[in-house]
Amino acid sequence: MNMLYQLKQLDKKLYQFNSIKNLLVPTKGWLATIRESLCMTQSQLATRLNYTKAAIRKIEDSEAKETIKIETLKKVANELDCELFYVILPKKSSLVDIIKSRAEAIAKESIIDTAKHMALEDQAALEDIKEQTEILTDELLHNNLKNLWDYEV
Repeated sequence: MNMLYQLKQLDKKLYQFNSIKNLLVPTKGWLATIRESLCMTQSQLATRLNYTKAAIRKIEDSEAKETIKIETLKKVANELDCELFYVILPKKSSLVDIIKSRAEAIAKESIIDTAKHMALEDQAALEDIKEQTEILTDELLHNNLKNLWDYEV
């Protein structure tokens, strides 16, 4: 199956999570915020989990500091009758855009290096650099995409 097709399918799945990109994590973290919203004390949560109150405080602090284990986060969320969703979203609009940007950067660098060489040898590049870049980008996208990460750009 075509790698770009697979990326597009994954992009469709990830698209549904785009609205959470603007969701700000509360300063205290989600666990403390949800627990407090449910009018539950740390002691009550500790009892439900068979932990100490100090352990709950440490867990909530570790979540706020982003050092909590996913396993712990999931366990406490479950006890709060909540679900944990763990997702990594592309900074750009899609994974396909990441791949295309990478291929284009490699192509531009390659074409510019070639053009510099030709200029040094007094050989004028007859074709437009932009057109050459588009052609090379397309070639890179239709070959083994894994190779894109072997280049220094």
